[in-house]
Amino acid sequence: MNQLIAFWRDSWKLWVCFAAVVVVMSAIQNWFFLVILLFLLVEFAYFAIMRYDEDGNKRDAT
Repeated sequence: MNQLIAFWRDSWKLWVCFAAVVVVMSAIQNWFFLVILLFLLVEFAYFAIMRYDEDGNKRDAT
């Protein structure tokens, strides 16, 4: 859980922008764009687990 919190702390502005774009696209085009929000959640979890250790510290690049 610390991984997700640390990643959110470092990149929350980016993820809020992604979500806003998806909501606007779904309002303009079609409700089906809301499915992309689920994909964003999976990507968020993946990058959080890959970039941060269990304590919420960034992993080394090596």
